[in-house]
Amino acid sequence: MGSVGPEGDRAFWAQAAAASRDFFQRATHPATGLAPDYANFDGTPWAAPWNPHSADFQYDSWRTAMNWSVDWAWWAKDVRAQERSDRLQAFFASKGMATYGHRFKLDGTQFGNDHVTGLVAMNAVASLAATYPRGRSSSRRSGTHPSERPASLLRRDALSAALLHCGGEFRIWAPK
Repeated sequence: MGSVGPEGDRAFWAQAAAASRDFFQRATHPATGLAPDYANFDGTPWAAPWNPHSADFQYDSWRTAMNWSVDWAWWAKDVRAQERSDRLQAFFASKGMATYGHRFKLDGTQFGNDHVTGLVAMNAVASLAATYPRGRSSSRRSGTHPSERPASLLRRDALSAALLHCGGEFRIWAPK
């Protein structure tokens, strides 16, 4: 698919997309694939004075894998998205697919022990870019805890987004 949107804006949006792809590469840990909740424009983690764990992988950063994976699924412009998804899913597989926690230092040190549906759902969306077979396992596990009720709006939104993405229902409706 070619460029979309008003012709006069296409160059700007192409540059913005390229900058975003580079940002994800800089912001994610090279071994774990984890991204910080908050980051500086250069991709380095930023610990906000009111939230010292904002430099860690937690709630808001769960969605980073969704962003780069959907970008890959729609545009296939940056093979690094596949590498990041593979790295991220390998990290969570090493922690136990049915039991991994929800909050980590970027190096993989866990400090939140709950196994949360919202994070499971976002890891399933990472399968859109993943190349390893574990990606299919991750997407099947999304929403496999029927007794778990997502406690927050973030978790419900993450699960809803994951179901749309993994089900192929969140897609580009290109102009004719």
